[in-house]
Amino acid sequence: MDTAADAHQQLFDVAPPPSLPERILALAGDVARHNDLLADHRLDTPSHADQLTAPRTSAQRLVRHTRDLLHEVTATLPRHQTPARDIAARLRQLTHLTDSAAAQLDVLHRTLETTGAPATRSTAITVARALTRLGAEDLAVSAASVAHELRVRGIQDLSPQALLLSAAENDALSAVACGHVALTDPLGSPHIESRTPVAIATVRALTAQGLIESAPIPREYQYWQDQARVHLTGTGRAHLAGLASRPAGTTPPTARPLATVPATAPTPGPAAPRR
Repeated sequence: MDTAADAHQQLFDVAPPPSLPERILALAGDVARHNDLLADHRLDTPSHADQLTAPRTSAQRLVRHTRDLLHEVTATLPRHQTPARDIAARLRQLTHLTDSAAAQLDVLHRTLETTGAPATRSTAITVARALTRLGAEDLAVSAASVAHELRVRGIQDLSPQALLLSAAENDALSAVACGHVALTDPLGSPHIESRTPVAIATVRALTAQGLIESAPIPREYQYWQDQARVHLTGTGRAHLAGLASRPAGTTPPTARPLATVPATAPTPGPAAPRR
């Protein structure tokens, strides 16, 4: 066995970095995690400011990452085209919302440090969570639009990353990307909470294929059952980006696009996740 040759081959067998749409989908997952963090019932009665450290850090990180992706989108896509303007506007709006959410938590943190017992803590947390409540959905739509525009402009074709999945599996992944899928009592007999119908068999199949994974959710109320939020893995994000990048008419009969691209786009595109 030629170990030197193997080592040389492994040196160059490095996976390419995630595409811009994949990173937007990753940020959508971060927004969903942030909102779940703010659902922790223990935040309703903080005894000291340190309990807000994780939510504040998460909010500040969202502001930075959203702003970075906004700059990259405006640098990559032609600004004078309507689809690019719409994508930038969506990301710019989310930047303002996450910034406002971070400000709410900063004010609450300073109040806790000063008085130790602020009367507005529950209101601040509720407002902060409401500001980013639809962030994951907006980012999922933006990711699909960016993937479509990259192919149309001849910049990058991600369609080879799309797998042959059923319509139900694609719909489930779309719901997961929007942060809509959670499992109640995941260690017992799981029950799915989702805005769109998702079968537990579909969740298990996608998990087995390495497209999704679940993470515990802090309890919103003290006596609620355990819950877990379902998130896309890197493979799941690559699939959704590839599906959105497919040219019209090339979707296999076993799969279905995720959402429609705006009518002003140069060519018909795949569907973005349904809200």
